[in-house]
Amino acid sequence: MEDDVESIWLLIRPYRLPRQITSIILCVIYHPPHSQRNENIILKHHIQKNLDAIFSKQPNALVIITGDFNPNSTCLQPNEIAMPNNLKQLVKFETRDSGILDWMFVNKSKMFNLTRLPKIGSSDHYTILAKPKSKTKAKPVIKKIKIRDT
Repeated sequence: MEDDVESIWLLIRPYRLPRQITSIILCVIYHPPHSQRNENIILKHHIQKNLDAIFSKQPNALVIITGDFNPNSTCLQPNEIAMPNNLKQLVKFETRDSGILDWMFVNKSKMFNLTRLPKIGSSDHYTILAKPKSKTKAKPVIKKIKIRDT
């Protein structure tokens, strides 16, 4: 564990999950503004090391890494985290008036729809709602059959 990285990692195993997912790994990160190049490297190493350990024990886990990465002042790019870890950054809208500061990386990107919601309380960040895409069940076809009594 790196003392310089503010993160929390959770392993979640709900009662019901889609068949292809064995567990959910949720990580929330705060990367302070004006972090230098060496802090960016420490953060990337921290994420890589934890994901390697997780996937060695939970190869079919759904991974969600989210948080405030402050890319405007740290010069951190989303592909620096996404590409080496086979993740995709889903947030495409401004999460603060100054740009996209909050990211959400996942390893199963087709499972989520993201929506921007208003700011909560005195926060200067917009809220992100990530809803799982659900497969719509086909509505049963109702057929009316007329029967004549003969």
